[in-house]
Amino acid sequence: GYQRPVELATVRLRVMVEVLSNFGEYVPDQRFLDVRGATYLFRQNNENEDGDGHDLSLVYAHVDTGVLSYSKTMARPLSFLEPYI
Repeated sequence: GYQRPVELATVRLRVMVEVLSNFGEYVPDQRFLDVRGATYLFRQNNENEDGDGHDLSLVYAHVDTGVLSYSKTMARPLSFLEPYI
């Protein structure tokens, strides 16, 4: 159960200390730090204008408007993949 506010704050503080102490382990490439809280699904096209086959098109995007959400359907977070499988 239930945690009193001080107990919950203590747990959150411990997690924050863990994350900040090992930040390089959790976020090895900080170029992508600003896209946390988002999910993108790309499709690689066979040919692009240059003919090198490295053209990507975005087929799904979810950008979190709250906290710690990465899917429109968090009860079934991978359900967005169903149309593509």
